[in-house]
Amino acid sequence: MMDTMLQDRCRRFIDSKISERRKILESELRKINSVCASKDTFDQFYQLISNEFKTRSTIVWQEMEKSHKMLGSSINKEIRGDLKQELYNYIREAFLELNFKIQVLRKNATNAADYKLDEIQDQIIKKYDHEIDMYVDSLTR
Repeated sequence: MMDTMLQDRCRRFIDSKISERRKILESELRKINSVCASKDTFDQFYQLISNEFKTRSTIVWQEMEKSHKMLGSSINKEIRGDLKQELYNYIREAFLELNFKIQVLRKNATNAADYKLDEIQDQIIKKYDHEIDMYVDSLTR
């Protein structure tokens, strides 16, 4: 189990940044909606949301890594799994929120493709699995 102080600090850093990202995303979605009335609109919405998913995942890992470096934590055999589990929790949270947004936008779109974030989520998990492995390996050297 990840240290509770570390977990709390991570959550506070991440929540503040994700809150900012939510505002930016809503603003960008409104811009696309007001400018575009074509069938390409949903494709642009999807691209924006998938990029947002990647951005949020990056923010989460950066804030987790920064918090861990600043506060430290005992380096034990569980740290790798703890960091991965914590990151997966944030990724899942972002996935559910953003995937819901896609479903809502699809209902209002005509000829919208059946886009989902599953594949992007898999790519993100693979990427950060590697990042965490590299980070933890660097701590033990």
